[in-house]
Amino acid sequence: MRPLDCLPALVALAACSSEPAAVQLADPPATAPARAVALGVGADGVPRLSWIEGQGPHALRASVWSPAGWEAARTLGAGEDWFVNWADVPALAALKDGTLAASWLERSGPATYDYRVRMSVDGAEPFCLHDDGGTGEHGFVSLAALDAERWLAVWLDGRASGGEHDGSGAMQLRARTVSKRGELGTEVLLDARVCDCCATAAVRTSSGDVLVVYRDRESDEVRDLAAVLVSPSDGASTPVRVCDDGWKIAGCPVNGPALAASGAELAVAWFTLGAESRARVQVAFSRDGGRTFGAPTQISQAETDGLVDCAYDASGRLWVSWLERPTRDRGEWRLAPVEDGVVGEARTLAATVPGRAAGIARLVAAGDGLLFAWLDSSDGARLRAQWISTAR
Repeated sequence: MRPLDCLPALVALAACSSEPAAVQLADPPATAPARAVALGVGADGVPRLSWIEGQGPHALRASVWSPAGWEAARTLGAGEDWFVNWADVPALAALKDGTLAASWLERSGPATYDYRVRMSVDGAEPFCLHDDGGTGEHGFVSLAALDAERWLAVWLDGRASGGEHDGSGAMQLRARTVSKRGELGTEVLLDARVCDCCATAAVRTSSGDVLVVYRDRESDEVRDLAAVLVSPSDGASTPVRVCDDGWKIAGCPVNGPALAASGAELAVAWFTLGAESRARVQVAFSRDGGRTFGAPTQISQAETDGLVDCAYDASGRLWVSWLERPTRDRGEWRLAPVEDGVVGEARTLAATVPGRAAGIARLVAAGDGLLFAWLDSSDGARLRAQWISTAR
């Protein structure tokens, strides 16, 4: 594989006919304050929402969505000494038969960022995801169903970072398989130097490989997105650039990418300042299974804090969500469709606070529309959700 040079594509605005037809509030059964929201659709096609409740002890809770509403929440894990923050959230993924894997973070030492990744399969006895027993940061997990029996787990690993979180060491990107019986495959080093605390993203492609996208880190502190393919039979490919944004920043922006797949098409959405120091949200597509990516299309047209997500609806149309900042004191979660290189009319989904205090909102396909979940900080960190029809 080789990287492609990329030039920003011309953005055209579609007619307002792409506006979602209906919105229904669908608040999940979460007790406030809720934190660390994750939302995904498993290989079984079922949308699931997870969140963390409690101030210590903590509990990882999850609920299944259907057009009839949310099912009663179930507890996937609980513990006394968890690491909980707004950006490094639990991962959740189901195999085709509905077997569920979940991850969360547990403290491993006295330093602020000493924590390990714990996992559980269907609520069974938890285990540590990584082999090293030392302290240091381990987190930002992504899970994707690899086949009928296994997931691929991807995480940021600080075993070579010297135990610091100041960028002086090297954060690594590692992966391994996890079976439905809790058996761990061999650890694989995907990239030896990556950005310290930007979320990863992983999705299974139509060929059966898993595409992993993450924020890389070069020796000159350029931190653009990279992608690597992990094959069940051939191992990992050499990482390639998603786009040469040229964003040089001597610190982690805590603003990871989002991934979505529809048949043979893959989409990556992300935030960047680029070489021009101009904040924007972009999306790029791959039509060869993640080996190469086309030129990016700019999604946002106003001041933005990024924090993106994306999903394809049932018709194969991509939708991107992001956090916009219309004023210094106001944030808005925005949503827009992208089809054939054309960005449709954006709409506001919810008002919020600007910046990291808004948390991270999540977007997935659900029936004939989309399911969007976010934290309402104006109401005691209440977990909110809405279903949005995308019928044409």
